[in-house]
Amino acid sequence: MTKRRLAAGIGAFILLIVTAQGAGANTPDKPKPNGRVLIISLPEITWSDLTQRDAPTIRGILDQGAVGGLTTRTITRVTALTEGYLTVGAGTKAIGKGLKPILLTSKGAGLEVGEKFGTGTAADAYEQRTGQSARQPIVYLGIAAAIAAQQEETYDAKIGALGDALKRAGYNSAAIGNADRTTSKSSAPEYERSLVTALMDSHGQLGGGEVGSELIEVNAKAPFGLQINIDTAVSAFDDAWKPRSVVLVEGSDLARVDAYRNVVSPKQTLAITREALRRTDAMVKKMMTKVDLERDTVIVLSPSPPSTTVPLGVAGMAGPGIDAGLLRSATTRRDGFVQLVDIAPTVLTQLGIKVPETMNGKPFTVTQTDMDANARRDFLIDSDQASQFRDSMITPVAIVFIIMIALLVVGAIISLNRPNRNQLRNLLHFGSLFTLGFVSAVYLARLFSFHQTSKFFYWLFVVVVAAIIGTISLAFYRRRANEDMLIALGLIVVIIGIDIITGGNLQFNNAFGYSPTVGARFSGIGNIGFSAISASTVIFVGFLVNRLGNERKFSRGVIIAWVILATVLIIDIAPMFGGDVGGIIAMVPAFGLTAILLLGGRVQLRIHTVVIGALATIGALTIMAAIDLAQPKGERTHLGQLIERVQSEGLGSFSDVVLRKLNKNIATFTGSVWVWMLPIVLGFLIYLALQARPQLRAITARTPELRASFIGFAVLAILGYGFNDSGVIVPGMMLGILGAVIIAQLALTASSGGLEETLNPESEPLRR
Repeated sequence: MTKRRLAAGIGAFILLIVTAQGAGANTPDKPKPNGRVLIISLPEITWSDLTQRDAPTIRGILDQGAVGGLTTRTITRVTALTEGYLTVGAGTKAIGKGLKPILLTSKGAGLEVGEKFGTGTAADAYEQRTGQSARQPIVYLGIAAAIAAQQEETYDAKIGALGDALKRAGYNSAAIGNADRTTSKSSAPEYERSLVTALMDSHGQLGGGEVGSELIEVNAKAPFGLQINIDTAVSAFDDAWKPRSVVLVEGSDLARVDAYRNVVSPKQTLAITREALRRTDAMVKKMMTKVDLERDTVIVLSPSPPSTTVPLGVAGMAGPGIDAGLLRSATTRRDGFVQLVDIAPTVLTQLGIKVPETMNGKPFTVTQTDMDANARRDFLIDSDQASQFRDSMITPVAIVFIIMIALLVVGAIISLNRPNRNQLRNLLHFGSLFTLGFVSAVYLARLFSFHQTSKFFYWLFVVVVAAIIGTISLAFYRRRANEDMLIALGLIVVIIGIDIITGGNLQFNNAFGYSPTVGARFSGIGNIGFSAISASTVIFVGFLVNRLGNERKFSRGVIIAWVILATVLIIDIAPMFGGDVGGIIAMVPAFGLTAILLLGGRVQLRIHTVVIGALATIGALTIMAAIDLAQPKGERTHLGQLIERVQSEGLGSFSDVVLRKLNKNIATFTGSVWVWMLPIVLGFLIYLALQARPQLRAITARTPELRASFIGFAVLAILGYGFNDSGVIVPGMMLGILGAVIIAQLALTASSGGLEETLNPESEPLRR
C-alpha cells in the first residue's frame, strides 16, 4: 500500500494536465439500432496458413477489408487460448503466471447450464462456486478463479468487461464452438470451451450460442477423434444471428490440431492443419450467407499462437465504412499491426457503444495503401518472418556484445600489468572501436532482409561493417587525437537519431530494438536504443568540446555540445519521435548536469540541486504530455494514454503502471543475459580504482572534459535503470559503451611510450 501511495505522489503532476483536458475523451457515436458483429476466431493460425486453396471464404473476407498482424501477447509472452479470450473480454491484458489451481482445472469449462458436471449439472456447480444462480444458458465455471488471478497482477483487468458493455447497451452475445479433447461420456472430460470468456459478463454468464457436446462429432481420422459438426454449428449461428447481436464463432478443430501436434510428425501436422482449416472455412462459408457486409461487421482474429512458436496472429475487419487497407491502433501507432487488447474496443466502437474506462486497448483504424490484397498478405508474412528472425537473434547478439566487452576487459588488465606490449594496446584500441562499430552495424543490418537469407550473411554483414567502422575511426585518430571516438560514438548517435526521426524502421524487428511479437513497443525508440544513443551522446560531447577547444566559458565547442544534447533529448522524448517517457526522467537531469559541467560550473549534491533537477524533469514531462495530448487519439504515445487513464480512473492507475514497471525491472535480473555486463564492467572499474588509479586519472588528464561526461553518465545509468521496465538491459548497454571507451583511452594513455606515440608520434595533446 505504501508503494502505491508513493507512486501516486510521484505522479501528482499529471493532475495539472488532466485538469486542463476536457472530460470528453471517449465520446462514442450513438448505438447503431440493428448493428451486428461476427467474430471469427482462428486459434493458432498465422498469415502463412491462410492459403487461397484452404481458406477461400476467409481469405475473401480479409481481402476486401483491412488487415494486420496481431500481437497475441498478454501478461506473459506465450499466450494460452484461455488467456487470449479473457484478454479479448477484458480489453486489457488478463491473467499471467501463478494461476489459482482451480483455474487450471476449470479454465476451459464454459458449459451449458443443463450439462452434467460432477454429480450434478453445470448450473449446480456454478451456484456452488459463485453463490449466484445461473440466469443465462451458458456459464463459465472458472469465473471466480479468473477474477482472483487478476488480483495478483498490476494490469487490473476487469473480466467480462466487453460482455457487460454489450449487455448494458441492449446487445445479445453468443459463442459457438467446442474444442474439447474428449467426449462428454468420458470418465474425466477435458473441456476446452474458453471461447465463452470472450463475451461472457463479469458474472461468468453468457446469453446464447452453442458450446455443448452436440457440437462435436466422432471422426477417427481427426485429432483426438473429434471434429466440429458443421451443420449443428451453422444452425446455432442462425439462431444467434439476430439484430443487435455479437456472435463469436470458433474454428475449434484448429485448437484441437495445436494440442495434437506433439504426437504427430511435422508433415502430418501440416496435413491435419490444412484439413481443419478447410472445414472451418466451409463452416464460415455457410454462415456468411446470413451476413450482409453493407450492414454487418466481421472481425477475424487468432486469439493465441501455436504452442511451439510465438508468431504474429491474424487480424482483419470488413464491413460498412471499412476500406481495404492496413489496420493500426493507438496502442501500436504502426500501420499493419494491432494487439489483442484492441479487439473489445473495436467491437464496441463499431456498434457505437462507449468503451469502458477499464479497457486499455484502442479501436482499430484503417490506413489506406496502394498494396493489393496479395501484397498486404505478403507484407504481413514478411513482417512475421522478420520478427521471428529478430527474436532468434536478440540473445546471441547480446551475448556476442558482452563477450567482446569481456575480452577487452581481460586484455586491458593484461596490458596494465605488462605495459611494454604495444601490439596488445594496438589491438585493444582497434577492438574498442570495433565493438562500438558493432552497435551501429546491428542497427544498419535492418536495412536488409537477412531473414530471407541466413544468419551467416547477417553475422558476416555485422562483422564486416563493424570492422569498417573501426578502421575508419582508427584512420581519423591517426590524423588527430580523439577523432576516433567522435566517429565511433557519433555514428551511433546519428544512425539512431535519423532512424527515430524517419519512423524507427531500424528499431523495428532489430536485435537492439523491438518486435511486434513481444508487443511492448511498436514505434518510437526502444529501451536499448535509448541506452545506446543517450550514453553515446553524453560521452561524445566530452570528446567534442575537447576537440573544438574550450579556452573560454561559452566556447564554440560548448555551444555545439549543448545543441547536440538538446537535439538528442528532443529526438528521444518528443511524442512524435521517440516517445520515451523513461528517457525524460533520465536524460533531462543527466544531460543538464553534463551541460553545466562542460561550461566549467560546479555542481554539489545538495537538496536544492536535486529539487532543481526534479523541477526541470517535471517541466519536461508536462510539456511533452501537453504535446502528446494535442495529437489525435490514434497517434498518442504511452504518456498521453497514461494521462487519459489517470483522467478516468484516478492516480491509482498511475501507481499500477509504476508497480508493473518496477516488477518487470526486477525480473530482468534473473531473465536477461545483460545482467552479466554489470559485474564485467563495474568489476573492471573497481579494479582500475584500486589497482590502476594513475592510468585512470591519465584518461581525464588527456581529455579533461570527460569528467563532465562521466558524471552525467553515472546519473543517466542510475535513472535509466530505475525508470525503465527493461531493467538491467539499460545499464547493460550503457556500461558496454562506457567500457569500450575507457579501454580505448587506457590503451592510448599507457605508460612506456604508449600507443599514442606509436600510432601518431607527431601528435600533441590539445591545449586548453
